[in-house]
Amino acid sequence: MINKELIKDFGVIHFSELPDSMLINRVDSKYFFNSNLVETLFDLLKDDYQIIDYGHGLINDYYTIYYDTEDLQFYNAHHNRKNHRLKVRNRTYVNSELNYFEIKHKINGRTLKDRKRILVSDIDNKLEEFSHTQLDSKGKIEEQIVTKFNRITFVDKNKSERVTLDFDLLFNKDNKSKKMGNLIVLELKQDGINRNSKIFNILKTLEIRKSKFSKYFVGMNLLNNNLKYNNFKPIELRLKKQNIGVINA
Repeated sequence: MINKELIKDFGVIHFSELPDSMLINRVDSKYFFNSNLVETLFDLLKDDYQIIDYGHGLINDYYTIYYDTEDLQFYNAHHNRKNHRLKVRNRTYVNSELNYFEIKHKINGRTLKDRKRILVSDIDNKLEEFSHTQLDSKGKIEEQIVTKFNRITFVDKNKSERVTLDFDLLFNKDNKSKKMGNLIVLELKQDGINRNSKIFNILKTLEIRKSKFSKYFVGMNLLNNNLKYNNFKPIELRLKKQNIGVINA
């Protein structure tokens, strides 16, 4: 879908040139659309955004395990649109073979992410530590789904905002897999919403509207038949309207 040829006209900036704490506490705006808009989007982006080079190629592979309680407290908080929501995940940056345990808080519209680099052998200890400190004495978290996707990360030339573009998205649970091959998920990460940002105008030009899209929430709905579903319906309808397909993988 997206290859080196499509991004060859972008400037490149090494991640070491960016502030260490850039946008750890931020506002996220999400969009999703059909991949047939990618070439036009890139043509409009290339003069104002650079691709971040993390040292292992400009297109990076992500492998993420999401965790939740047995009664799906985190999923239900998202479905019920609670003001304070959590995601707990272990994310592997496949190209660099780095592994991070991440706790992502969404509080009144702002995202705060706590991430610690760990060894794969330490994951069980981190899960136990989280369960002991963040849940009641009887609670624990356990693996729910796995996501795999590719990502390109852009930064504006003022280094004030980042744009991630995720594609080739695959969900897996208990040997059951779903793939969304022509889906693009774009996430704009800013210190505060800036509607004068170049990307806002580009997305408006392409008639790409802001939308709620959580990979965990969507993946859980695609792979489970017995979950609360009502707040997934608008996403499902938009996917169908944009001819974004879901296939067994």
